[in-house]
Amino acid sequence: MSLFQRIKDHFNKKNQNAYFEGFKKTNDKFGSGLLKLLSSNKNIDESFYKDLMQVLIESDVGLETSQFLLNQLKKVVKQKNIDNTEQVIEELGQLILDNIHNYDVIIEDRLTVILMVGVNGSGKTTSTAKLAHYYKNQGKNVMVVAADTFRAAAVKQLQTWSERVGVPCFAGTENQDPASVVVDACREAIKANVDILIIDTAGRLQTKVNLMQELQKVHRVIEKIIGYPAQNSFLVLDASTGQNALSQASAFLDSSKINAIICTKMDGTAKGGVIIALGHSLKIPVAFVGLGEGIDDLKEFDKDAYLASITQGLS
Repeated sequence: MSLFQRIKDHFNKKNQNAYFEGFKKTNDKFGSGLLKLLSSNKNIDESFYKDLMQVLIESDVGLETSQFLLNQLKKVVKQKNIDNTEQVIEELGQLILDNIHNYDVIIEDRLTVILMVGVNGSGKTTSTAKLAHYYKNQGKNVMVVAADTFRAAAVKQLQTWSERVGVPCFAGTENQDPASVVVDACREAIKANVDILIIDTAGRLQTKVNLMQELQKVHRVIEKIIGYPAQNSFLVLDASTGQNALSQASAFLDSSKINAIICTKMDGTAKGGVIIALGHSLKIPVAFVGLGEGIDDLKEFDKDAYLASITQGLS
C-alpha cells in the first residue's frame, strides 16, 4: 500500500470529507501538480527536480523550505537508488510528514487558559468562538473574554458569537486596559468554576513594540491571578497571506510565548503549503485549521489528514 493510500485510510470519513473540502484549492495546485509530473514520464534528472520545485513554490511552500526538501529528497533518492518517479514522490511525502507537527492542546483538571493572538483580519475572534463551541461540545464549561477593548466592533463581534455558541462572554469597558480586563475575567472564571477560558486579545501588528509588550503584560497578570502560566497561547494566521504568515509567525515567536498556530481560511486559498514552511522553518506545531465558515469548521490539525488532503489524486 502506498504512503498516500495508507495515510488516507488513517482518518475517519467525517474528518476526511471536512479536510478534503477544506484543502481542495491547495490540492488543485499541489496534488494536481504532482499528478501531472508523474504522468509526464520524466526521468529523475535536474529537469524533473526543477518542475517539482515549481509545484512546491506555486503551493506557497516557500523558496527556503522547497530547496531544503529537494536537497533532502536528492540524498534519499541517491541512498536508496530510487529509479522511478512514483517512489520519489512517496519519499517527498514522507519528508513533508517529518517536517510538520501536530499539537496536543493542554487541557488540565483546573482552569485552562487559551490565549488567542494575531493581527487584525486573521480570523482570531471568529476562531475564539469556534474554539469555545468545540470545547463546549466536549462537555466543558467555557468562557470567552473580549480583551480587544480598543475596537468596539471586536467586542460586539465576540459577544454576538458567544450568544450563538451559548457560552458566556466577559467584556470590559471601551478603552479599558486589556490586562485589567483579563484580571477581572480570570477572577470571574475561578468564581464560576470555568474549565476553559479563551481570551481574544487585541489584533497586533508584529512591528508594534508597545502592543507586544501589552501581550507580555497579559501573560504576567494571568499567572499572578490564577497562580500558573496560561497553558496554551495560539497564534492565529490567515493562510491566504501565504509567506507573509511565515514572517508574522517569526516576529511573534521572537516577542511572545506561542505554543502553536491556528491556520484559518484554508478553504479559500491554494496556499496551504505554508503549513510545511511553518513546520520546517520555525519548528512550530499547528493546533487547529479553519476549513470553512461554519461553526463546526475549525478542526484539530492532523498532519496525516493534511497530506492526504493536498494529494488527493495520488492514492
